[in-house]
Amino acid sequence: MHRHRQCSLKTCSFRAISEGKQFTWKFGETGNIDSKDKMAIYSYKKPGDYIVTLYTDESEEPILHQIKILPAYDALEEEVSVEDSYAKIDNDFKYHLQQIANGNSFNMHYNYLLKTYLCNNENTVVKVNDSKVNNFYMYCAGLQFDKNMVIQTVKVNFDDTQNCVTKVDINQSK
Repeated sequence: MHRHRQCSLKTCSFRAISEGKQFTWKFGETGNIDSKDKMAIYSYKKPGDYIVTLYTDESEEPILHQIKILPAYDALEEEVSVEDSYAKIDNDFKYHLQQIANGNSFNMHYNYLLKTYLCNNENTVVKVNDSKVNNFYMYCAGLQFDKNMVIQTVKVNFDDTQNCVTKVDINQSK
């Protein structure tokens, strides 16, 4: 059981990698519970050193992580940082799909995407080049046999709670 963190300036996204059902995040700034979702995005108001605490129903002891938040240049950067955090997810997803297309360790890259972003749902909708619709497993299975495929762009769509990717839009070409 562990957590994954991604930060841009003062906005951080956190994801618990766990089979648990209950998640409680304290990001160390308010002293209160800040989120009860598997994936949480938090914007720090002040720079400083913080301890992020994650409680789950899977472990008795909380997971602690120290984080340093640096001052932002201006408020506009904070809005951009949320976009940056989604762009990093899109690019990470694209990288692992390209690895599958290149014939590199199908299981490793497929399982990484499945666990990290899709909440283990291999039936997540994949739409290719704005037309062909498939589920994630069938898309990846076909991708490993479709030689010389280049993944140009990936855009993921999260559910309402921002926990799981529910749809992946892919543009690709040979």
